[in-house]
Amino acid sequence: MREVIERFRVAATGRWAVSIRVYVLSVPFAMMVNTERENMLNPGNFSRSFSICIAGELASYLYLFIAQATLLKHRRERPQGILKCAFVWFSTGTVKGIFFVVYAHGAFGYELDISTRMVLPTVFAGVAAALLAFYFGSIDRQRTEAKALSSLDKLLYVDQGLMVAADAQARNEVVSVLNSTLVPQIKQLRNLTSSLSATDTKADESLALLGLQSRELGEALDVQATAIARGRANQTVGKGPYEDISLLSGFLPKVISVRLTFLIIIVGMTVGQLTRNGMPGVASGIVGAFLIAGVAWVLRSISKKLQGNAFRAVVIAAYPIVFLVQTLYVANLSLTGFDLRNPYMPWYSALKTVYGFYLASVVASLLVDTNDYRKSLSTENKVISENLEQLDHDREKLIQQVFSARFGTIQGKISGVILALQLLSSGNSISSHPQRREEFLLDAQKLLDEALVEIEVMSMEKTRA
Repeated sequence: MREVIERFRVAATGRWAVSIRVYVLSVPFAMMVNTERENMLNPGNFSRSFSICIAGELASYLYLFIAQATLLKHRRERPQGILKCAFVWFSTGTVKGIFFVVYAHGAFGYELDISTRMVLPTVFAGVAAALLAFYFGSIDRQRTEAKALSSLDKLLYVDQGLMVAADAQARNEVVSVLNSTLVPQIKQLRNLTSSLSATDTKADESLALLGLQSRELGEALDVQATAIARGRANQTVGKGPYEDISLLSGFLPKVISVRLTFLIIIVGMTVGQLTRNGMPGVASGIVGAFLIAGVAWVLRSISKKLQGNAFRAVVIAAYPIVFLVQTLYVANLSLTGFDLRNPYMPWYSALKTVYGFYLASVVASLLVDTNDYRKSLSTENKVISENLEQLDHDREKLIQQVFSARFGTIQGKISGVILALQLLSSGNSISSHPQRREEFLLDAQKLLDEALVEIEVMSMEKTRA
């Protein structure tokens, strides 16, 4: 329970604690209920009843405008006190009721009827303003989170582009190292095996196997270089869904609300029936609210299984269905055990019910859209973050491959020099031929020079890094 209260406080006491634009959503229903009450108090003159209601609504709007500019002027910067917000919500209805009384008595000489004209307008205005503040505050909070995630996604996409470029550079560097170090040595190995095969006929089988292995090694190196070049660096960097969810999008509902429909109809039926038919009227309204909520639940269950045009058809069809069900229910109240002294006309009651159903669907659509948008951004944020981690990991592996290849080449060159010196010192036929001895020594010197240059290049790159 404490969590629910805290959630309500956070959502309802901030930017949307008071909103003239949002508060107007409750005006049509309030005008209907207040006009009904005035017609009951002084029947026979609809224009007077309507003018009394207009006077109260205009006065309450003026008061609400002053209150949001004075008492709640810092609501955009920080949450306001819950008691201060509640005072503004309910006092708006009180001001409306006061002007009902003053205008009805002063302009037309009607009885004051203070309790009738003030109590229910105060309760209805306060509850309606609190619900609107909570739901639109929740919507605004989700939109704010979505904007933050969208901004983060933009930064992550920039980072991803930089990482992809760095990944491409690292892959090109690996391919370059392979082509400049290992490929020449494999070619040299092939040449040596070919020349030895021509001069040493005793080792044909071994040299043929060595030649085959050198060719397989060259092909494997080509495959590896191609795989590296066609890796992750070739992927395209996408663009995230940065468009915002407009509040106007909810005025064409895309979902069928059940819980919020039930809540709004309960509040509306209670306020409308209490002065008209007392507790029996409220009881009939509660039964009707359960009936409409059940119909909405069935329609929502059906719509969840559909997509595209079929889904939209069910959502659109929900409104005439709700209208028909409410019309039949009110037209047959006596059959359900409710004999009310002032029952509503069936079509009029159905019209108010459809408006409550529409209002619930508007709020529910905005909640669903903003929540889905926030979830999609959160999922995309997670995917991009994982891609960045993988890119960074792959780049580190590529860098390691570059240095491993270079160190392996250096080690191979040093091993080749050692092998050549061992051959020269072993007293074999090579050491007895001065020309071949000179060639071995020159090759050994060349290998050591290349190893030294490679080490110096790597040291310079490390220093720059």
